[in-house]
Parts: sequence; structure tokens; C-alpha cells
Amino acid sequence: MLSALMVLLKSDFPCSFSKSKAPLVPVLGSDQLPDDRHDPPGCVALTCAAASRPQKTGKIGVCMLTTSTLDLGVLSCMHSKGLVGKIALVTGASSGIGQAIAIRLAQEGCNVAINYRKDVDEAEQTRAVALQKAAESGHSDVQVWLIQGDAANESDIIRVVNDVTGTFGGLDILINNAGIQSEHPSHDLPADQFDRVMAVNLRGAYLYSRETIKHLLEHGRPGVIINVSSVHEMIPRPQYLSYSISKAGMGSLTKTLALEYANRGIRVNAIAPGATVTPINEAWTEDQAKKDLVESYIPMGRAGTVIEMASAVVFLASDQAAYITGQTLFIDGGLTLYADFREAWSA
Repeated sequence: MLSALMVLLKSDFPCSFSKSKAPLVPVLGSDQLPDDRHDPPGCVALTCAAASRPQKTGKIGVCMLTTSTLDLGVLSCMHSKGLVGKIALVTGASSGIGQAIAIRLAQEGCNVAINYRKDVDEAEQTRAVALQKAAESGHSDVQVWLIQGDAANESDIIRVVNDVTGTFGGLDILINNAGIQSEHPSHDLPADQFDRVMAVNLRGAYLYSRETIKHLLEHGRPGVIINVSSVHEMIPRPQYLSYSISKAGMGSLTKTLALEYANRGIRVNAIAPGATVTPINEAWTEDQAKKDLVESYIPMGRAGTVIEMASAVVFLASDQAAYITGQTLFIDGGLTLYADFREAWSA
């Protein structure tokens, strides 16, 4: 976890980049930004590492930048609309994707409640980075709070939401990120482990959503709920039965809540990360041979980063996504595109 945190600490996020041998990704060239755009404090103009001038297609400039995990924060130079001053609760936010989301939301000007279950040291480190990045982005007034709670415990969930609304005076954005997994052949999966995964991943997400929606309706406030699902919402995952079922259920949870509360100003969406470099995936991210094998199945040829997942969440939470609800955004490098069909082996 600490190495992942250092990535966020060391990067000049959100505004600079360094050269690497990673795949090229297209971003807007600095001279293609809207005339009325103003860089937030601390930002520098994006430059082009692969060409002296952006290649142009019509009115859109494309600048190819080499990027690494450290560099992918450059896109956050263009801050998202409607997030400054909002109140966000991120569950399971002391490491991995949740940590990156919490830091990025603070950087965008949100007041953030970092929920954690047991490791207060990791949560404190996340809070420190979030405050640092918020200040660097010109949001020195941002507040970041730590709040302990188990996503499998209904009493904890009720207390967490009540504490957040009491501390901050409200709640605008809920990120259901807390999740666990258990590896067993399905015929040997103990019932208690099945129940624990379902309790955290699906039941917990529902209960957090229920309590958040109650608050929003009571106070007549619009709001946003974003569920962190997985490609295994769609792709079966043998030996991870409870995880796959929980994520498939999260897809239905997202759509059902979105439809039920769309006319009450509450948007509900999800992201579905593919193979991502996080502590929960250390079994393959820390073993180069295993990492190469995993990436061989990904059409784009690499694993995703927590910064990329956080960027998608920020977009969905912002006013730029005001007309989007009930959707799951797959962020997977093409993993759900049936990669075996890259070669025309079947008529």
C-alpha cells in the first residue's frame, strides 16, 4: 500500500508529467484548450513530449504523451465542474482505488470523509496526502475527516452516515468502494466466507446507499452515488464466486436505484475497473511473470492505474455528468471486448 501512496505523493499531480516507455495516450494539447479556460493555482501548461506541435484533426488537437502511473494525473488540470464545496464519503478509502478517489475529490475541492475499517495509519496517510493535494490545487479550506466503520455492519453504516452529515452539515456524494474477495473452488467455498464477501460488497453498498438517500430526501437535496464495481459484473470469475455474484448484483443495484430516484435529483452510476495495480492484486502485480500474463489478455497491453479509476469517478460525480444515470462505465483497457477475437479464428 505504501508504494501506491508514494506514487500519489511523488507525482506532480495534477499538472505535470515525466517521460516513460509506457503506451502513448492522446490528450488535448495546451494550445487547444478553450480560450476562457484558466489553470487552477499550481498548474502548468501541458506540453507535447512526442511532437513539437500537436497533430490536428479538424479543430481537435491531439498531443501524444508518454505516461506512467505518476503521470496520468495530468488530465485533472482541467478541474471538473460543480465539485468545490461538496461533501463526499468514500468507503474503504485507506488504500487502492478508494484512496485515489478520496485524494482526487479533495484535490477538486470536495470535503471528504475517509472511511476505513481497521488500519488507521493508512487512513492518516491518505488524509495527509489529500490535504496536501487540495492545498496545492488552491483548496486550502478543504476538510478531510477519518471515520471508522465496517461495511458489513449495519449499525456502523448508520453511524458513519450520521456522523458525516453531522460533522459536515450534509452529504452530496457517496462512493461505495469498500470491497473484499475470497478465493476458493466454488464447491469448497465456506458459507461464512461467501456471506462476508456479499455483506461487504453488496449488502454494505446497499445500506450505505439507503442511508444516504434517506438523508438526501429528508433535506430535499440532489446527490450522487457511485458504486465501484468490477469487470466481473460482466465476466465470470471461477474460484471467486461470491465476488462475481456481488459485483453482478452491484450492477442491478446501480440501475434500480438510478431508475427509482431519477426524478428526485439523485444520480446513481458505477465504474467497473479491469485489471488494476492495487494492493488487493499484489499476487500478480508484484510478480512480473504473472503481470505479463495478465496484461497479455488486455487489448491495450497494460494494467490500469488507480488514478485512471479516480478520474472516471470525478467525472461521474461532477456536473459534467449531470445527464448520466444508471450506467456502469467499464474502465478495462478493452478486457470486456472478448480479446480472444483479436484474431479472426472463427467465421
